[in-house]
Amino acid sequence: MMKILLISSRELCYFSGSFFLDCIQKELEKLCEVERVEFSETNLDALQACLDSDDYDAILDINSKLPYLILDDNSRFLDHLHAPFYNYILDHPLYHHPGLVFPLRDYHALAIDRKHKEYMERYYALQSVEYLPLGGTIAGNVTAPAQQKSAIESRKTREERQIPLLFTGTYLDPQMVEAELQGRGQANLLSPKSGDAISDQKYYECSKDLIECWNPEAEPMEDALQNLLASNEDVRVTFPEVMNRLYAVDRYKRNETRREVLLAVAKAVIECTVIGEGWEKTELSRYPNVTILPGCPMEEIFDYMANSRMVLDVNPLFFDGLHDRVSAAMVNGAVCITNMNPDAAPRDEAGETPLLFYQASDLDAMLLKIREMLSDSSCKEWEARSLASVEIASAQCSWNAVAKHFLEIVKDEKRRKEE
Repeated sequence: MMKILLISSRELCYFSGSFFLDCIQKELEKLCEVERVEFSETNLDALQACLDSDDYDAILDINSKLPYLILDDNSRFLDHLHAPFYNYILDHPLYHHPGLVFPLRDYHALAIDRKHKEYMERYYALQSVEYLPLGGTIAGNVTAPAQQKSAIESRKTREERQIPLLFTGTYLDPQMVEAELQGRGQANLLSPKSGDAISDQKYYECSKDLIECWNPEAEPMEDALQNLLASNEDVRVTFPEVMNRLYAVDRYKRNETRREVLLAVAKAVIECTVIGEGWEKTELSRYPNVTILPGCPMEEIFDYMANSRMVLDVNPLFFDGLHDRVSAAMVNGAVCITNMNPDAAPRDEAGETPLLFYQASDLDAMLLKIREMLSDSSCKEWEARSLASVEIASAQCSWNAVAKHFLEIVKDEKRRKEE
C-alpha cells in the first residue's frame, strides 16, 4: 500500500490551507497510508523524522515554505527527503517565484490552472507539473462529520434556499494595493534588457501600463506582459522575477473587477449576500439590497452556498482553470454564474455544463441572466441546472476524485523513473 506524507507549512486566508489539506487527507486515508506533520518555524523538530525515513511514496504541501528551509550545512531540506515532493500551488505561480526557482533534486508542482502549469513548466526546473483543481465540499459533511450525506441527499430545493445570490471573497484596501504597485520597500531587480537596476518608478510605470492593456478574460497576465515588454531577447531567467515584482497588478485587477461586478448587482437592486472582509468599507454598504457579512472559516461558507439559489463567481484571474468556489457551488446545488474560461468548465458526457457565463466587459448581460434565473418563471430551468451541477461535480470535482488523481500522478512519476 502506498504511503503519503502531508506537511502543513503555511496557513492561508480564512484557514483555507489547513482545510484543503484536511479534505485531501480524509480521502487519501481511504486509499493509502497517510501521515501528517504540522510544521512551524518554532518547531523544526517535527520535520526530523522526515529526514530519516524512506517509507514515503510522496510528500505533499500546499503553497509550501519548505523550499526555503536550509539545514546547518547550507543544504536544502527538501534535497534530503527520500521521496518526491509536491508543492500544491493554489495561486498564480508568480506569487511563489522565490520558492519555485530553487533547482531541487525531486521537486514537483501541482497547478489549479492549465496556464499556471504551462508557466511553471516554462520557467522553473521542476521534475513535473500537473493540473489538479481543488475539490468541492458538501455542506454539513465538515461541520457534522458523523452525519455524512451525498451531494444529492444534501441538495436543498429552490424554495428551501433563503439567499437569492451569494458572493464570497475579500476586498483589499485600495491604498494598500496602490502602495504595492509603487513597490515600496521592495528590492530592485535587474532589467532583462540591459542588466541595470530597474527603479521603483519604472516598475510603477510598467504596472500602470499593464493594468491599462491587460484584459484578464482575453489572456493571462504573462502574455500581456510579454507583449508589453519591448525586448525580444530570451527572458526566461528574469521574466518570472519581473512577474513576481508586478504581483500587485494581479491584485489590483482582481480587486477592481470584484468591485465593479458587485456594484452593478447593487445598483440593479438584486438582492445579494456578500461574505468577506473589506466590503463594509465600500459603497456597497449603502445599498439596502446588499447584505455584507464578515469573512468566516471555510467550512461555514458551504452552508451559505447550500442555502443560496445562485453563486456569483468573479474569477480570481485564472485564465484556464477551475476555482474551488465554482466546484463548491456546483456540488451544493447552487446555480453558479462565472466569468471563468468556459473551456475549463466541468461538463457531462454530452459536453453540456450547468454553469452560466458572463464577461466583466458586459455586465448588463450578466444582470439579465441573474434576473432570469432568479425569476419564478425559471423554476424548471433552475431545478435542471441545480441537479446537473450536483451530478457533474460529484463525479468530477469531489475530494475523492482529487485524492485518486493525485495518487495516479505519484504512480505515473514512479513509473517514469523506473523506465
